[in-house]
Amino acid sequence: MQNEENKRKSFGKYFFRATRSGHFKEDTPENEEELIKTAEEEHFKGTDQYGLDWFAREDEGYEVWAAAKGSFVLNGGVHIDPRILTYDFATEHGTKIEIESSSSEHGEFDPLQAFYICYLFLEKQWTKNHDEYLGWMLSGLALLKNGFEIDPAFHRDFEKCIQAVLQITSLDNWRFLTPKEVFQVMYKFLKMKFSDASNCAGIYGLLALLDYDNGIPHNPELKNEWTECCEMIEKRLINKNHFFFKLKR
Repeated sequence: MQNEENKRKSFGKYFFRATRSGHFKEDTPENEEELIKTAEEEHFKGTDQYGLDWFAREDEGYEVWAAAKGSFVLNGGVHIDPRILTYDFATEHGTKIEIESSSSEHGEFDPLQAFYICYLFLEKQWTKNHDEYLGWMLSGLALLKNGFEIDPAFHRDFEKCIQAVLQITSLDNWRFLTPKEVFQVMYKFLKMKFSDASNCAGIYGLLALLDYDNGIPHNPELKNEWTECCEMIEKRLINKNHFFFKLKR
């Protein structure tokens, strides 16, 4: 399905990190070959809600996985616990699960609720023009019903941003975040994932409309959308299933 030259060009530092769960530890020709072999028609498992094609195969008890858009592999690695191979199409539209209710009495949010708010806001931006970089990020952030994360590395990076904003060294010491702090977490996360946003026009434009210091978007439309996302989580107007990874064959 994929052009091999394009697949090789698409590999970046994100694929190979010793500290990134769900990814290969080293950038070697052998590991590149593992991903190339995976992103083939025979290993195609489905297309997710953001338009990425997902591939997976079993290799000595591990799951080698890849996500591609067109002829480019945008993400990939290896899972100790299978996630794509064990995806259950039959329960995709199962029982609705409510958002956890642990907000403080002052309109503040716990780290998981902060994640939900940021996900909703970024998804709203994706729906406007289906920016492929936002789609790539949202795909990696999606959750599975069994409690696993599609790409654990995305979530560890998000947790690091929470720690940075709260000035803590471990989430064991977490406290509730204000809406402003949740906003700052999202901003840091975007900057972390797109350190050179000039190559990503959609992300570059979005960052330019966000005011980190004041914790609000400059743009009135985005400001309203941010407030709406906070209210949706605070009042539990959306269920947890919204954040689940969804594949279609």
